[in-house]
Amino acid sequence: MKKNFDVVLWDLDGTLMDTKAGILNSVRHTAKACGLRELSDVEIDKFIGPPFEYSAKEIFGVGDLEATRLADIFREKYKTLELFNAVPTPYVFDVMKELKDNSILQGLATYKTEFCSFPLMEHFGFNEYLDVMHGGIVGLNKTKTDIMIECIKDLKIDDMDRVLMVGDTEHDLRASMELGCYFLGVNFGFGFNDLTEIDKNYEKTIKFIDDIRDLIPIVIKK
Repeated sequence: MKKNFDVVLWDLDGTLMDTKAGILNSVRHTAKACGLRELSDVEIDKFIGPPFEYSAKEIFGVGDLEATRLADIFREKYKTLELFNAVPTPYVFDVMKELKDNSILQGLATYKTEFCSFPLMEHFGFNEYLDVMHGGIVGLNKTKTDIMIECIKDLKIDDMDRVLMVGDTEHDLRASMELGCYFLGVNFGFGFNDLTEIDKNYEKTIKFIDDIRDLIPIVIKK
């Protein structure tokens, strides 16, 4: 067995799990509770992935303080009632187990706040396979790159050519570009909606896959 990578970093929303239902229910609740306009399907989808405050400012045109207030309402609804309204990606546990059995280190690198993502990983059993987990922190403006760096430092890896990031949006791809690690895109997630020509030509993008099981021969050569 030959390892092409020592580390696989996983995005959460849209990659490890389909969390769309819980997120969108919470976004709709927040808009209604605050007397905001009803969102189109395209607009509401933009709340999946990046921090809520980022999307609130873009979609509703609010300032920092109002975005923070909306985010508090959203997170209370999501954490208390909608967090576990999610479905693991088909075959993802089989893939993670095979990686672990072959001594591949695995980390969670998600924009989702840690007070949501950590219970989610424990509830569904992902933490059995993850060596490290990092996510967003309310009040800290961490980028996806910052979160990935935290994982890599904890795993004590200094060769970016041995790191593979797996994600479903341009945020995951661009963070990989900033770090210089390899990237594997998944087509079954929430979508690459804003790719530039620079993004499309990143030389360390391996491919985009439709089935998570296609990751195994990319990481491990038998």
